[in-house]
Amino acid sequence: MQKKPTKQPFDWMVAHNPPSLKQTTIAMRQGEIRDRATVMLRLGFAPAHVKERLTANIKWEFDKIGKTKLGDEVGGIVDSLIHKAEPRPAAHARKRATKQE
Repeated sequence: MQKKPTKQPFDWMVAHNPPSLKQTTIAMRQGEIRDRATVMLRLGFAPAHVKERLTANIKWEFDKIGKTKLGDEVGGIVDSLIHKAEPRPAAHARKRATKQE
């Protein structure tokens, strides 16, 4: 007669394996690139300039460690955000809009 596996009475008694550190680090870095690109696009920077600057930032961050695959992903991340991020109106346009109201 086989014993049935018993259910643990408390959730904390069951081990949950967290995702690997490498996976979480890559996801965090991609989110950081996405956030920086969104801000720069909303400030009115050209997409080509955003790609160039973020790629240069990643090269600088990893120059002592070595090459990373994130530099190759910058273009795709920026391209996915181009239509989502709306540039802010220029400062003089905002002032005029408030004065006319």
